[in-house]
Amino acid sequence: EAIRRAVFESRPIVVRHAATADGYVAGVALERAILPMVREEHAESDAEYHYVNRRPLEESVYEMNDATNDVTSMLQDRDRHDEKLPLVVLAGTASTVESEDGLEMLGIYGAKRVVVDAAPADPEIADTSDVLVNPDADGLSTGALASSLATTVSPEVREEIAHLPAVSYWEDTPDSYLDAAREAGFDEEAVTELREAIALEAFYQSYDEKRELVGDLLFGESPEAVAAGAPEDAAESETLAGHIATQFREKMDTEVETAEANIERSESGGVEVAVLDTEEYTHKYDFPPSSLLLDELHRRGDAAVTIGVAMDELWVRADTDVDLREVAREAASNAPNAGISAAGLREGRIEFLSGAREEVEIAVVGAVVEQFD
Repeated sequence: EAIRRAVFESRPIVVRHAATADGYVAGVALERAILPMVREEHAESDAEYHYVNRRPLEESVYEMNDATNDVTSMLQDRDRHDEKLPLVVLAGTASTVESEDGLEMLGIYGAKRVVVDAAPADPEIADTSDVLVNPDADGLSTGALASSLATTVSPEVREEIAHLPAVSYWEDTPDSYLDAAREAGFDEEAVTELREAIALEAFYQSYDEKRELVGDLLFGESPEAVAAGAPEDAAESETLAGHIATQFREKMDTEVETAEANIERSESGGVEVAVLDTEEYTHKYDFPPSSLLLDELHRRGDAAVTIGVAMDELWVRADTDVDLREVAREAASNAPNAGISAAGLREGRIEFLSGAREEVEIAVVGAVVEQFD
């Protein structure tokens, strides 16, 4: 209702999402649902670029930096172009208290906020957002949730985005989503190629929406076809996705090979732990980013816990559900001067003071292992 109302009120809609494959699926699904409504409501040729703005976030948290950028843009648009304040839809981000300040900043200026996330949201966000879409459903990705929301906003896009939920899963994809993708013409290999291609492109120019390129990848459309709403030969999309997916695998395999040769393995409390020094054994500014690399290392490895340690942050991956805030609290009690904090729950990221790096690693490993009891 909030999204449809914004379109009918000629209110711009800003879609914010994480710069990940799941985040892109969520953001693009919503974008595809909103665009036809905007075209129908507004005759201007550039209306879809004027009233719909999808902006990826470089982090998994909607920080004050992001809110400041959005507020600055919306105030400039109001003063220069007499635009209404936007509806801001945040997909796969902003559902934890770390985003509370950013959401409140939007609220101070009267921008409406819709938060869409499949992962459990903190209770405070229900009060800080105008609408919170957060079902209690195990095994649901934000991409699948946003796709379902998109078909509610615009039922006519259901067939067009039927393959997107399957693209949002790296593993344990529900059979129903794989079946829907096959019916839409995308077998499991094609779905994998799309996921890997989107993940690679999400990394480069991570702050840019890349609407035309993403349209080429996910829907087999040229930039001209995106504007006209006309489908193009899907074979070109498959070739593009396959080409980029090959780059993804080559870059990932190279990095994984280097990482696996330098992982330190140990056992703590009967739990196998693998630790990688990402500062020394990864290419810091190249693909894959540490978060994605740690995901892949943990999937391929046999350790129950995989941890990547950089200069002042680390990432935790585990075979059990880990309460990252509790890990940070427990570790901080054992390393009280290390400045330990849970910086990104969605990406399993903890920040600390670089001078306490070794102390933090020991404390975090101990705190994670305790949660296996």
